[in-house]
Amino acid sequence: MSRRFHFHHSRAGAGTGESFELPALRKPPNSPIADPDWLRLSDDGSAVLAAVYGGVGLWDRARGDLAWWHPRAETAWPLDGGQVLLVAEYQRRLVRYAWPSMTVLDEVPTVVPTCGGGIEALVPSPTHRYAAAWLNSGQGENGYDVYRVDGPLTRVTHLQHAANPMNHPPMYCLPVFSPDERVLACAPGVRAEVAWWTPPYSAWPHDWTGEEAEIPSLGGPTTFGTLVLHDLERDAESTYPLRFRLGAGWLPADPGDSRWRYGPIGLEFPAEDRIRLTLPDGTPVDLALPLPPTVTLPTPARRLPSE
Repeated sequence: MSRRFHFHHSRAGAGTGESFELPALRKPPNSPIADPDWLRLSDDGSAVLAAVYGGVGLWDRARGDLAWWHPRAETAWPLDGGQVLLVAEYQRRLVRYAWPSMTVLDEVPTVVPTCGGGIEALVPSPTHRYAAAWLNSGQGENGYDVYRVDGPLTRVTHLQHAANPMNHPPMYCLPVFSPDERVLACAPGVRAEVAWWTPPYSAWPHDWTGEEAEIPSLGGPTTFGTLVLHDLERDAESTYPLRFRLGAGWLPADPGDSRWRYGPIGLEFPAEDRIRLTLPDGTPVDLALPLPPTVTLPTPARRLPSE
């Protein structure tokens, strides 16, 4: 089934917009989506590129044919400054395509981790000068690489070991760029066999028979995540423990909710000198930069809102 969309041209002198039909997908979708997340029209109007049905497709408008398909919308982004598409192919290489011809402009191999996995998502910077690749091993390790994309496609982060750039615990939200694109931030959780509020084994009740994560906290400062700020100009990474001050007996109402496990659930830069974290209960916390060595945050509510 075709759908009609109104596309607004952003090119100078291109007019105010036009309506057209996005042709039907010519292969089974992995996860149907009602409307496209984003949509671009080629300069000559002959093709449309859109993120829809869980992937990114290129359609010939005259014939209605699907000319090209990438099955993961999270790893394909159109770039500013011309009809260029950045794609993580098979999680192992980063490719820039000129579309609608889909010819390769350039490509770089990504660092292949020894633990498996690869690029799970691409995050473009505000002006598309950079793109961050979020890496996931699938075995409890996350990481990132940053690539320069406004010139020759090059990797600009080299801190991580060449064989395995996944040197952080899992993170709930994707990395983000500062408005001036000088800093990339991410906020992973902590490495722990049990939940961050669970007391050390020596303090567990000797007659405890329930889940370990259901043991209440002993109280005091507790690290629940880490804020990582990567200065791209210096290729230097700074880390800041994120802590709560818990009262004795503190325990989430639902210890199994994933929002408690992987650091903040939201991360953004409201301004170049401020970063905003969203706590598991949805509370936003603005932090002024530069940060203190350790960041203490307001303790979240025990009961989380409905997702």
